Amino acid sequence: MKKVLLPLAALIMSNSLYAETSNEDNDAIIVTATRTAQTVNDSLASVTVISRDKIESSQSNNVLELLQSHSVGIDFTQSGGPGTQSSLFMRGTESDHTLVLIDGVRASSITTGAFNWGNLPAEQIERIEIVRGAQSALYGSDAIGGVIQIFTRKTSGPQVSFSGGSYNTWKGMIGTGGRIGEASYHLNVTQTDSEGFSATNPDSENDKDGYEARSITASLDSPIGNSAALSIQLFQGDNQVEFDAGSVGSYTDNTNRTVNAKLSWDTTDNWQQHFSLGSSTDHSETFSIWTDDITSRTRTLNWQNDLQLGEQSLLTVGAEQFKTTGENSGNFNKTVKNDALFAQYQTSLSAIDLNIGLREDDNGQYGTHATGHIGLGKALGSGRMFFNHGTAFKAPGFNNLYYPFFSNPDLKPEESTSSEIGYRQGKLQVSLFDTRIEQLIALDAFWIPQNIEKAKVQGLELEYGFILGEWDINTGLTLQDPKNETNDSQLLRRAKQKLFVNINGSVTEKLRSGITINHVGERDDVGGIKLNTYTLLNLTGSLQLSDEYSLNARIENLLDEEYELVSGYGTAGRSAYISLQYKP
Repeated sequence: MKKVLLPLAALIMSNSLYAETSNEDNDAIIVTATRTAQTVNDSLASVTVISRDKIESSQSNNVLELLQSHSVGIDFTQSGGPGTQSSLFMRGTESDHTLVLIDGVRASSITTGAFNWGNLPAEQIERIEIVRGAQSALYGSDAIGGVIQIFTRKTSGPQVSFSGGSYNTWKGMIGTGGRIGEASYHLNVTQTDSEGFSATNPDSENDKDGYEARSITASLDSPIGNSAALSIQLFQGDNQVEFDAGSVGSYTDNTNRTVNAKLSWDTTDNWQQHFSLGSSTDHSETFSIWTDDITSRTRTLNWQNDLQLGEQSLLTVGAEQFKTTGENSGNFNKTVKNDALFAQYQTSLSAIDLNIGLREDDNGQYGTHATGHIGLGKALGSGRMFFNHGTAFKAPGFNNLYYPFFSNPDLKPEESTSSEIGYRQGKLQVSLFDTRIEQLIALDAFWIPQNIEKAKVQGLELEYGFILGEWDINTGLTLQDPKNETNDSQLLRRAKQKLFVNINGSVTEKLRSGITINHVGERDDVGGIKLNTYTLLNLTGSLQLSDEYSLNARIENLLDEEYELVSGYGTAGRSAYISLQYKP
């Protein structure tokens, strides 16, 4: 960690770097970091917002790749092509240590603990908010590495796009939005079909693992009188994914669905209440030499109160209840209820910004668990220093608790403490972080999960952006040491060095182009295997044919890099896609 302190100090003291930066990203509103609206610049956390404009300019077919190429601190794996099993690791923590919210609703499976990224196309996303670091004081379980909140698409007016490309891939999207009286509505539907490539042998022409997916998002927003508003959001994604399992015709059907209804009420000038009722379903059914039918459901009720205490202070208090049901057909069917109380106080005292949060969860499986967080911020030059320290935990997944012969109902939650110090100025954001995890769940010699391991992750994250003529350039560097302290080894499939570079700009009045570079360092995999360093280069172009029509093109893996995200599983080679979009 000492090796990065001098470069950090140099960046903070230099003023010449920022003369041509844009503050557009820092003026973006984020709600995930505090459960209340604030700009990125005002946030005391390490945050990134991926806007709809960025999503469209990337033309990404893969949400995980979109996250990795727009935010520091993220690793991901995928066991083959689109829709196959995938994992996301934030700040070197485990794949079930990141809380994923869709429109405020917990969306991960309660059985595996992970979110099915293959069911969420980029066309259905309005924006993504990423908050790195421990967030259990606000959200309870799962937020050891951080929180990713995805807000579904809000299309204004009719919009249609159709695309095709490599691996016989075809995609269509139609969306609309408008007003009915004072209410507004939005509806978007996508369909994707791809022959794909062999998950375990990408050079095979006779063993392609195909992918079909459908998704829909819908929302309705309506004022109620002069002081209240109702918002309802729906997301559903269905896919069928073929995979290699020693038999022909092996596939999995997956469904993800979230629904959220939220009532916001300005009770007085200084008191705002939010009532929300959310539901999520994750269902997976496998057809192969073995069959599996897994369903998890979460029902959430939340009551939040925001109290303005003078001009400089905001108190947030609330209560949350969620009931989770996990069913693995023929193996278990369990329901657990969790009740929680939380409070957060934000204020400014003598030029010091302060954020204190506390939460207690009472769970039917493991009892009570308290977490806390403190954040400090202070202006330094034209930027701001910030410091955070927090505790977090991850409740055991239902598979670890209840699966016959290979479970342990006495498991305790995994626990963590995290600290970071950072600086933000314009489009520069740099953070040093330290995360310690205790009671990490691992399998013992008899394949029974136990709280027997611990881990430590230390690192540096650096994001920087600037404008050069007509070009917007954004970069991100992650240097981290994700270590299993129990056996002194590197945590699997997490790189020590990662770098992304995004360059987008105008070539002519009607032609835009972009370049994305993703560099990922060496990683360890199961069995002592080393996954080699790789660098991916993607190109994009967009030609405005008229006021309503645009032609878009993307070349992925331009250099045809051969690499693996999981040992033994293939990845896409050089591939190209083209789309026609209508948007009046």
